[in-house]
Amino acid sequence: MGAKDYQAFIMLNSSNNVKQPQNLQPLTSIVNNETQTKHRISDSILPVCNRPMIHYVLDWCEQAFFSEVNLVIYDEHSPNHVIEFSELTTKSSSIKDGESTQDIADSYEVAKLKQIVQPFIDFRWKMYKATLKDHAMKTDDSNAYNVSVDKDIVGNLVPNNQVTIKEPIRINIITTKYKNEGEVLMKSLANRIKNKFVLLPSDFITDLPPQILNHQFFQFSKFNKSEQINYSSDDSNGGYYDEEEEVKSDKHSTVEDLPISDDIIMMSCFYKSQLSQVEKKKSNTNDYILYQQLDRTTPYANILLDAYTQENIEKQKYLKIRESLLWKFSKVKGSKLLINSGIYYCNHRVLEIIENITKNQVDFIHRPLKKIFRDLSRRSWVHSDLKERIAMFILPEVVKFSQMNSMVSYLETNRQMLNMIQETDPKMLDNLDPTVNVINDSQQTGISQQSQIGEKTILMAQSNVKKSLIGFNCKIGKKVKITGSIILDNVEIEDNCIIENCIIGYNSIIKKKSKMVNCQVEGGFVIPESSMFKGEMLKRDDLDDMDDSYDNQDGEKSILEDDENVIEEDDSDSETDSDETGDENDYYDEDLEDAGDFQFGF
Repeated sequence: MGAKDYQAFIMLNSSNNVKQPQNLQPLTSIVNNETQTKHRISDSILPVCNRPMIHYVLDWCEQAFFSEVNLVIYDEHSPNHVIEFSELTTKSSSIKDGESTQDIADSYEVAKLKQIVQPFIDFRWKMYKATLKDHAMKTDDSNAYNVSVDKDIVGNLVPNNQVTIKEPIRINIITTKYKNEGEVLMKSLANRIKNKFVLLPSDFITDLPPQILNHQFFQFSKFNKSEQINYSSDDSNGGYYDEEEEVKSDKHSTVEDLPISDDIIMMSCFYKSQLSQVEKKKSNTNDYILYQQLDRTTPYANILLDAYTQENIEKQKYLKIRESLLWKFSKVKGSKLLINSGIYYCNHRVLEIIENITKNQVDFIHRPLKKIFRDLSRRSWVHSDLKERIAMFILPEVVKFSQMNSMVSYLETNRQMLNMIQETDPKMLDNLDPTVNVINDSQQTGISQQSQIGEKTILMAQSNVKKSLIGFNCKIGKKVKITGSIILDNVEIEDNCIIENCIIGYNSIIKKKSKMVNCQVEGGFVIPESSMFKGEMLKRDDLDDMDDSYDNQDGEKSILEDDENVIEEDDSDSETDSDETGDENDYYDEDLEDAGDFQFGF
């Protein structure tokens, strides 16, 4: 199973889409003070160490050698619009027949995304041509090896000492009018998907080679339901437990006793939070995940069985588990430390299943992907016969994985990246970029280690920067103290200001003698002179033109209500997010309210 078989779809968090959570607001808004209007940008455009977030994801996709990469973004003004990037140029094409692409005007958000992605494409093509030229020169000099251009493999030695070089990956932008991820998948993307595909978030950074995930999904396809191990109750036989504890059922049925259906159809990836303990407490809203290890010899390979939101657990005060689950799986593990990465490797069969379910349940796709795939995992065991399963791959703890889906994680990720750069190349962050202007060298400006300053940024005398990131074309006045903060591009900070643990949006202005601690500032916002703010989110609410009164169709109905071969259970077991499966007498444990992995038994 080669990566060339996969199409990759990166689901961008559009700030114009009110159906999606605005994780990094107010940074994704930019106020134009001249026209008194507010523009939106995608989360993926925001920088991490002065590099757009989406570039890290595209780098990861380049390593995977996918057949193509598609950036999917909401745009109500030009839906079903495909922007194809080619060598050093861009061209647009419309899915609608007979529509002239020249008449389509990109929204501000899409235009900014194109502006960010194009330099990435240009750089890759320049590197590709330089590599071809370099190999051609070496071949002429030494005849040591031949050069061929291959679109699937790069840098690998092949027979006859031949080196193959891959063209840059093809990247498209797809605009959609649908606001729910499920609708985007089934109504905008399904007709473009040919075979296997990968769904990716736009806000992650990892050092995990994508080839590992490609290989792992291939390995999952080799497992059949009849091969699933029914663990004995003797824990001395070994196995991988890590911090998670087992859920032992007093039922003695085995999976082998059940008829065998199809194999694993998709793989979801989970990771353990790598935030500091303090930051974990601030963002401790992880779901409760139930799963079972597929094979004790493969500790990271599991089957996803169910997931429950923390909100539901806190409301119910106990975890409800359906009896049908425990009959089929003798040992179930539960964890609150595992986080859904939003990375899904899928077979085309997934689309067929979702389409069949939607015929009976119209609202099924009007929800986030996480809930749709959660219900598919429940579908695998709720019927009398086991159905297609959802594999669950837990990233090894040695892997660094960060997802910037909150202000806490965004700030922490930038700090971790600055630390990593400092460890890798200590001199890289110590030296200012040649384009950075330091005014009045006789009164030295203090820039500590683990800080990064963007190009064309001006630092006035006696300013002090510690463990912070300052973007491009910023103006920092005299005697300004910046500590542990992120200053985005084109920000102006006047004299005698103190900025601590803040994130300042694009084009903002902070007047002199202001002090800000633990604040987030919307792009273009103007802080008055001598202001003092602590723990505030500063934004122009009067310019918000988004309609928040939409009908919230979160799709709480679950496919557990599918009546095909469903095992009979009490009516109280109807499955929704607000009323999960099971009965109060099935299980109760006060320890569930503790953070981290939890333990319970029967």
